Amino acid sequence: MSLGSQGSCLGRPSLPSRSLLASFSSGEVTVWRQVGGASRRGPTRGCRLYLSLPSLLHDELVGDGRIQGVRLQRGGFEALLNQAVLDEHAPSLYPCEQSWRLATRFAPVSIRWIQDMDRRGRPLSRQVPLLSLRPAALRQLSEQWIASIEGWRGGPAPALRPYPAPPTLLARLVGRNP
Repeated sequence: MSLGSQGSCLGRPSLPSRSLLASFSSGEVTVWRQVGGASRRGPTRGCRLYLSLPSLLHDELVGDGRIQGVRLQRGGFEALLNQAVLDEHAPSLYPCEQSWRLATRFAPVSIRWIQDMDRRGRPLSRQVPLLSLRPAALRQLSEQWIASIEGWRGGPAPALRPYPAPPTLLARLVGRNP
């Protein structure tokens, strides 16, 4: 679901539309993760999951086995979204920056909105979520919610559709007070 421009009320230029687009069925949601290469450049304490495959494809990692499609049970994906805290201060959700910092410090999942790209690395007019999981959320994901993992070897990217999350959840994930 596209939730319009964000950011102008935060004292910075308006950002592209934030869209919770996903490849999903009635029981599963596919997320994408980068393994090896760029993901090994620094220490991480968790895992990063992308909903938009083209955001990773522009790094020219196709055919190298460095991109994985992770099919999650839909209930698990929604649990991740419900645990997510926006990684930027949204005054409409947190009246003071200190309360937001406290929320992000203990959140098992954080969500950051990144510029979506096409396969050639050209920016699109939308932002897509990047979910960062801390160890507890990653453990729960790996033990309970993964249906399958497949290496990405090229070909057309799966179709993305607006994900039917509740409007109050979507508003919170983009930084609006529901």
